[in-house]
Amino acid sequence: MAQRTGGTSDGRGTQEAQARATPGKIAASPDPFNGKGDWQEWIDAFEVCSDLNGWTDKEKLQWLQLRLTGAAGRTFRRLAENAVRSFDSAKAALAEAFQSPGQRLIQEMAFRSKRRQPTESWASHAEALLSLAEKAYPHLDGRSIDAMVNARLRLRFPSKTAFAVFSATLNADDSY
Repeated sequence: MAQRTGGTSDGRGTQEAQARATPGKIAASPDPFNGKGDWQEWIDAFEVCSDLNGWTDKEKLQWLQLRLTGAAGRTFRRLAENAVRSFDSAKAALAEAFQSPGQRLIQEMAFRSKRRQPTESWASHAEALLSLAEKAYPHLDGRSIDAMVNARLRLRFPSKTAFAVFSATLNADDSY
C-alpha cells in the first residue's frame, strides 16, 4: 500500500515527503507593525521575510494584513478597495498614509541639522546622514543623495585630503 507522505517501508518519511507534508512552514515571520516605527525599515524587513518564504502576491497581502496591528491595522482596513487588490498597491498606499504632510519637512530639518557627536565615528555619522537624507528626499536617486551627504561631510572635515581618505575608505571594495 502506498504511503501518503512518501515514507519508507520502515515508517520514516523522506526529506522531500516531509517538506511536502508541511507546506505551511514559515522560514521567517515578519514582526508586527503598529504604525509607530519606521515604515520603510519595517516594509523592507517584511519583504525579506516574504522572499525567504517564497510568498505569492496574494500571500504577501494576507501576511501584510495579519502583521499590521493597532493604528496600522486600522489604516489598512480604511484603504480604498483598489488599493488592496495587490501587495504593491497596498504598500504604496500605506507608505503614503504613514507619511504625514509635515513629516518630510521634519526629516529634512533633521538632515540639515545633524551634527557629528564627539563619541560618534565618522562612518556612523555618514550612515546617519545617509538614512536621514533618504527619508527627507525619497524622490531623489542614489547619486543625488550621495552628493548631498558628501557635501555635508565635506563641510565638517578639517582638510580635503582627510575627506578623500575617508571617502575612499567608505567606497572601498571589500570583495577581494
